[in-house]
Amino acid sequence: MRRTSRSACRQRHHSEGWDLPVTAWNGNRTRPGLRQRDVLFYTIAPYRAAPNAATVSAMTPAKAFESFAASLIGLPIRHVWRGYGSALFLELGTTHPTTRHDGSLGIPQGDVSLGVEWSWRIEDQTAIRCGSWSDEDLWEPAFDLLRNERVARCELFGSLPEVMLTTDSGRRFLTFSTTDGQPQWHLVDWRDGPARWFTVRDGKLHLGDGTELRT
Repeated sequence: MRRTSRSACRQRHHSEGWDLPVTAWNGNRTRPGLRQRDVLFYTIAPYRAAPNAATVSAMTPAKAFESFAASLIGLPIRHVWRGYGSALFLELGTTHPTTRHDGSLGIPQGDVSLGVEWSWRIEDQTAIRCGSWSDEDLWEPAFDLLRNERVARCELFGSLPEVMLTTDSGRRFLTFSTTDGQPQWHLVDWRDGPARWFTVRDGKLHLGDGTELRT
């Protein structure tokens, strides 16, 4: 199994010079999750700018995600890269250079980052093209299917929220944790002020600044 250890992920974030963990884990606390009517589905077509940070602070996580998801429509998937094990990261929008602690160039960071600690899959209208359990020889060709595609829709699904990102060609990237605990994904909006981290805590969508993930 290509599961990524939490310590390895922390080591990765230090080696790349990130100020926050590159994966979101929230312990093993569980309670009943979202009701069916709470599952979010967004098909808004026009591009929208990132919501104002002050406006977002007054929203519930679900409402904030609705606005955030709409702002992703039309953004390109500029970079897809691997972390340790099967950890995978998608950088959306304009990419920006980063610097490691030793001064060397790090992984380019998008306006928005989607990270998955281990379980994911890539599919099209007819089949699963690749997943975190697939032969690694299939990974890069599958990543190429996503690179430079544009986001057509972002949605949450399941009682315990998981992410599905659909491109304008109909390809889909899905997170789907198969271990105990919380779904292991994060979406980070680096635009317009302090970063906003969407994760799952206690079986519910959570919106924070990332500092609560240090523990």
